[in-house]
Amino acid sequence: MKGPNRTWGLLACLGLVLAANAVALGGVWYNRSVEPDSRLNLSERELRPAYSFARENSGIALNLNWRRPSTPDSPHGYDRASLSEEQMLALGFSADDYARDSRQLSREVLVVLELDGPAYQEELRRQQQRLERAQALLKTRPKDAELERQLEFARTSVEQERTSASRLFAIDVGLDPDALRQRYPDRRRYAIVRALVHPWFEGNPLRLTGQVSRLSVEEIHVPYAWRERFRQQLAKDGRHAYQVEVAIGRRMEPWITAVRHRNDAD
Repeated sequence: MKGPNRTWGLLACLGLVLAANAVALGGVWYNRSVEPDSRLNLSERELRPAYSFARENSGIALNLNWRRPSTPDSPHGYDRASLSEEQMLALGFSADDYARDSRQLSREVLVVLELDGPAYQEELRRQQQRLERAQALLKTRPKDAELERQLEFARTSVEQERTSASRLFAIDVGLDPDALRQRYPDRRRYAIVRALVHPWFEGNPLRLTGQVSRLSVEEIHVPYAWRERFRQQLAKDGRHAYQVEVAIGRRMEPWITAVRHRNDAD
């Protein structure tokens, strides 16, 4: 009886695989079945080759490289602003839940991603202010090696912000996509996607806060028609310049609709 049992087992496994693929394809179709909610033109600054590309893999994927705004008083720009208690409560988190279970899990919500807008301009301004402060401080102690190091770091940070840092920022959260879209109507600058928010307490007295920890979908697969061009360029020096149109569908999931390479001189 081992033969028939094994056959039925293989058929059952195959059925599960086919069912899972059908569900996945159905989700893709549903996501793309209407006009996209938004379309963002992202560059290599906002889309970076995924780690999976480093492995032998027939497919190529790009990771969404997004950021959270830094805190205004951060001396180096690395400290990221937290969500307010008001925002956390509006997302359904509560202090009572945390008191019952200090390991309160992250929750999926909607997050607004802003491309090359006020949040990015504010980061540029803050980095420039840090550079100016470093320059002024060095003038008071011109031979201080540590201040010289800080000045060089500030210069590098400004240059990176201007030329290579991602301009894609998570600027708002919510649960109602219509309400978010009403606040951010520009569909070429603002995308609404799903993300996870992680809660915690901080301060004295303690207050509920949290942060967007990651997007629910951060890896976007490059369609077959553009894979070979990406593979050839990335094999040369590991990076190249490109412009990618990313659409966000009715499930708030992204996919690639157009690719333009900007270094075709070769």
